[in-house]
This record gives sequence, C-alpha cells and structure tokens, in this order.
Amino acid sequence: MPLTVSRHPLVADSLAGLRDKRTDPEEFRVLARNVITMLLYEATADLPVRHGTVETPLREADASMVAAEVVAIPVLRAGPGLLAPVLELLPRVSVEVSYFRRWFGNFAVTDNLAVTPADFTNFTIKAPSDSRLPGGGGYAVTG
Repeated sequence: MPLTVSRHPLVADSLAGLRDKRTDPEEFRVLARNVITMLLYEATADLPVRHGTVETPLREADASMVAAEVVAIPVLRAGPGLLAPVLELLPRVSVEVSYFRRWFGNFAVTDNLAVTPADFTNFTIKAPSDSRLPGGGGYAVTG
C-alpha cells in the first residue's frame, strides 16, 4: 500500500496546532479528532460501493453503500483514543483489538499471544530531556 501524504490545508492547520507546545490538552484532543476524521475521509475514498435504492418518506431513491466489511485496528498507544471518529463515520465497522510486538530488525509483527516473557530481550533507552516529561526527562527507561 503506497504512502499518501495529505496536502489538505485543514489537515495542515490541525497538525500545526498539534505540534504547538502552547496547545492545551483539551484543544489537542479536538485537533487530533479533527485530523483522524479528515484522514479517514481520504483513506476510505476508494472503498468499494454497491448501488441500490432506499425508501425515503417521499419515494424510492438511488443510493450508494459501502460494499466491503471495514475493520478498524487501533494501534496502541494513541489508536484507542482515535477510534471514536471512526465509529461515528463507519457505524458498522468491526473493531479488532490486540497487542502486537514489533521486531524492527526484520520489520515483522508478532501477535503477543504467541510469545512468552522469555521471548523478550532487556532494553534500556534514554528519555530525552524535556520539561513536559515527568522529572524533566533525561532518565533511563528499562524494560
């Protein structure tokens, strides 16, 4: 699947607000919701449709309906918080929730139900120094 970069000015404006350190948490959530809604429009533009008719209060009318089953897979950590706009725009969407481990060496993804704690290696990374992080950052994160 090719990467698509949105050039829409409303997406760009919302991204600017998300990146701005002065954006308060409530506005950040609104902007994130706006971005996912706009990106969802773009991502679903090529969904297959079936043509049919629906009965309106006045008469029968032509209609187009999504013909494919759509499955949303929220990726932790931000994914579950961005699921609400998906469910609003696609009320019949199926949601698959799972936890996967990424193996960056070969870019494989493994369902964590298939691995045990012994399969994980220890790691240590240094958190960046940033006043917005607990304790100002700069500490070691070990797992």
